[in-house]
Amino acid sequence: MTQIKDRDGKVLVEGEGDLYQVLVNSNYRDADLTGAVVSGDLSRIDLNNAKLSRACMAGCNLDHADLLHTDLSYADLRGTSLRFADFSCANLQGADLRGADLRGAEFYQADLTGALLTRPSRFSRMNSDA
Repeated sequence: MTQIKDRDGKVLVEGEGDLYQVLVNSNYRDADLTGAVVSGDLSRIDLNNAKLSRACMAGCNLDHADLLHTDLSYADLRGTSLRFADFSCANLQGADLRGADLRGAEFYQADLTGALLTRPSRFSRMNSDA
């Protein structure tokens, strides 16, 4: 089950099967999901320029996600799979990335000031030209 909730806990999007496919192929560019609670498989989702400050996305699958210019400041991304995600020019200030799988992720000019990172072996192929 995949869910996106607003900061008050109201479910904005939920689904499996055909509805799930609509969700994964959806475009959330410029969406304001500040403080949202997100769960499930959102691989390949387009969150370009979205506002996800203080969002809880712990344990999600965001492999190959488009996160260019996305505000993920103080977001909870613990244990999230972010393989080959593109964080170019993203704001990750204070984000919690402990235990996240960042293999192949792109961080060109991303701001990781104060971000919490662990498991260096998972970063061996991380791309960063910051």
